[in-house]
Amino acid sequence: MSGSNRFAFSKLLMLLVTTLVFAVTIYTFFFCWKTNDSAPLLYLIPAVFGLVSICGAFYLNKSKWEHLKGGIDYEMAVKREKDKLEEDHAL
Repeated sequence: MSGSNRFAFSKLLMLLVTTLVFAVTIYTFFFCWKTNDSAPLLYLIPAVFGLVSICGAFYLNKSKWEHLKGGIDYEMAVKREKDKLEEDHAL
């Protein structure tokens, strides 16, 4: 399997966690409606949304490090392109 066809671990993790949060939220709302008790909202909803925030931070940090691999970042790439354009106009 080539590297471009693989689904990145961080994206898979975010997809699974988002699906889990959606399922738990729907289940919690259904359970609250069925039992006429809103107590599960106090515990389940903050727990799963806390999980999403942790996974989101992991995903963003992993993505940042993947884009910084090799010492190239966005500002350096923009500066390089700007310098290249200035050289072309100078000629």
